[in-house]
Amino acid sequence: MESINIRGFKTDGKWYKGNLHSHTTVSDGRLEPKEAVELYKKNGYSFMCLSEHDRYTDFRDELNSEEFILLPGIECSSVLYDENNERKKIHHLHGILGTSEMQEKAKDNLFKHMETLDHASWEGAKTAQDIADLMESKGCIATYNHPLWSRVDQEDFINTRGIFALEIYNHGTVLESNTGYDTTHWDTMLRKGNRVFGFASDDNHNEDFLPDSCGGWIMVKAESLEHDNIINALLEGNYYSSSGPEIYDFGIKDGVAYVECSPVNHVHFMSGNAINGGFSYWGEPKEDRVTKAEFKLRGNETYIRIECVDKYGKKAWSNPIFIDEL
Repeated sequence: MESINIRGFKTDGKWYKGNLHSHTTVSDGRLEPKEAVELYKKNGYSFMCLSEHDRYTDFRDELNSEEFILLPGIECSSVLYDENNERKKIHHLHGILGTSEMQEKAKDNLFKHMETLDHASWEGAKTAQDIADLMESKGCIATYNHPLWSRVDQEDFINTRGIFALEIYNHGTVLESNTGYDTTHWDTMLRKGNRVFGFASDDNHNEDFLPDSCGGWIMVKAESLEHDNIINALLEGNYYSSSGPEIYDFGIKDGVAYVECSPVNHVHFMSGNAINGGFSYWGEPKEDRVTKAEFKLRGNETYIRIECVDKYGKKAWSNPIFIDEL
């Protein structure tokens, strides 16, 4: 283990703040697309995806600028209803337009602006995989969204291939019903060998009673604020997720996992695959004074990911380092 040395972030690039999950009046949100973009620009964001329900949008020509870009996308649905026509389970997967190379190699026609998709019939895990495969065929990258809120069982989605990230923090559903934390599902996927990253988002609808904007985001390190560079950084995991704290650096040096972050109360080193794996580094109660933490690897870890938590419970999440691949 002493020979393992890896940086969590690539050294080159600039930081760009983004929201991958957002709704406007095109589906069931309350802000017009232009209003949503202005709101996020004012709050320091550089990009976002308007992921409307079962409708693909591409407002780049209208709303892109030098300091802000949109990632065209769609949130695809499949619903399981009971005999009373009540929703019992739902798959929500994003398709986000991939790189130029991915678009050129797409096996199917690319989505067009305002194109709609019918709900896929519910067949559990098969449907989740079918949607992920459809997104790839359309030149898109895919995510799986808010499984806790969706009431899905683990077997319905954890083996889905072709999704690059799981939504581990959904600000809207945390505020709505405390169903937006999904790191348990994330660790289950990782421990089963599904190499998937995590992401935090808003899933904002901007209804008057729920302040669901600008509460969950990702910080991407990319060469520049251009579509292909942002997508490549996402696929490489060259970003972290947050609801508050910042992560400046993390990785493994001489067999020791480390993190440098904004002042927090404690840090968790999460690992697979042994019981009692990982480590928690605690600061003083009710104080945010921890800016560095370390954990000497024991040799049984298959991956390491890091959570930095402030005294209010707000978190930042690194992506995993897959030790068993080193």
